[in-house]
Amino acid sequence: ALTELKLTAKDELVTAKAEQGESVKRFADRKLVFIAAGLLFVTSLGFYLVKGHYQKIDSWQQTMLKLPELSSRIVEQNDQQVTMQELVEFALGLRTKLAAKEDPIGWMLLGRVLMTMNDVDGGIAAFEKSYNLNPRNPSNSLSYAQALQVKGEEWNLNRSLRLLQEVMQLQPQNETAVILFGEGNLMLENFDMAKRSFDFAIQMLAAVDPRAPALQSRIEFLQQQLNPKTAVAGELSLNIAVNLSDEVSKQLNKFKYLFVFAKTEQMPAPLAVKKIPVGQFPLQVTLTDKDVMLLGMSIANFDKVNIFARLSVDEQAPLTSGDWQGQMNSVPTTAQDLIEIVIDKETP
Repeated sequence: ALTELKLTAKDELVTAKAEQGESVKRFADRKLVFIAAGLLFVTSLGFYLVKGHYQKIDSWQQTMLKLPELSSRIVEQNDQQVTMQELVEFALGLRTKLAAKEDPIGWMLLGRVLMTMNDVDGGIAAFEKSYNLNPRNPSNSLSYAQALQVKGEEWNLNRSLRLLQEVMQLQPQNETAVILFGEGNLMLENFDMAKRSFDFAIQMLAAVDPRAPALQSRIEFLQQQLNPKTAVAGELSLNIAVNLSDEVSKQLNKFKYLFVFAKTEQMPAPLAVKKIPVGQFPLQVTLTDKDVMLLGMSIANFDKVNIFARLSVDEQAPLTSGDWQGQMNSVPTTAQDLIEIVIDKETP
């Protein structure tokens, strides 16, 4: 019995020592985990302070504090000295307010600010939200329709006309709605409807209204389209030499296409256009009736045109941020001399 007791005590002593060693090991491992977690926290905090978003959060908080002042200057006072950065800050503040509580007037205001910033897609989205909240606000519908016309695609133009019809049902004497209705039809080549709209609009305007001369010019243009002159295709040609300024020559590799086109004062769409992959400059381009965009039109229908040469960063003709352009205004369509254009102005 004594021998067995000694053996049992020995086994228990060995077990206790083993358990004590395991406990010490677990404590050491846990200590390492705590140290690693502490180092990770300190490292993460340092990275956040250096690279994190706290600066953006601080900037956002400062913007929210300035929002009442910006609202007063932009909305109430119509301050013409507002900078682009202030418009960006105002748009950020409005977005924050609208995220908390949607308001049709707020969305309309945001849309107008975004259009001023040349964010056409953002402006259309904001006007659409305002319209969905209150479809019977003529002011927003007008802004919405105008933004869709700036976009210029066929679906957008048709949507614009539907909005304008709604406005004219609510306000039959709304001059702006009638004019925009004519513009939309002109862009869709609905010349007869466009002319009737402009005829009605010019009767509504006062003689001293600055819009009257432009409307009269469009009416004359539409009369020419509805009663076109007989013209032989290719009878007139415009020979254009395109060159680049030193500044744009250094960054030529970022452009994809050169667009050379002729426009008239009477219509927003180009009369004739050529799209050419970017290559060597100087480059000579000829515009003829074969390049005319609209069926039944001819360069010969116009006495003068404005010539544009545009280097585009993408494949689309509409002016995009980063494009460079040069132009020559009031060029006689009968000009025989070479028309020289230098691309030297960047789109903001």
